[in-house]
Amino acid sequence: MNETLHRNLLLKRIERWEPDYNPTARLLRVLFSSPGYHTTLKNKDYVHSTYPSLVYAVALLDSGIAAYEARAFDILRTVISLQETDPEKDTYGIWPWFWEEPLSQMSPPDWNWADFCGR
Repeated sequence: MNETLHRNLLLKRIERWEPDYNPTARLLRVLFSSPGYHTTLKNKDYVHSTYPSLVYAVALLDSGIAAYEARAFDILRTVISLQETDPEKDTYGIWPWFWEEPLSQMSPPDWNWADFCGR
């Protein structure tokens, strides 16, 4: 794919995400979905999901637009703050799926999530 087309597609995708960005939470708001495990959340329409927010942050940085950089860093700081950093806990190094549900409330936490979020 040529670079101009790639950049235009990236910018269009960023524009589609724009209404879903919550500046208070500093995360993307997405439709709630679950495979039926790892979460105790129920009857939610929308949640703030960690992985899609990270994808959005990377897209903002990849755009090369300086105005997007601060938002990307806000998202990264928010998601990083949700990671378990206590090496004594079984959940060390992983993130919750959703801002609304800390690791301690997940049933059980998803250890694979660290691989998705960390990459």
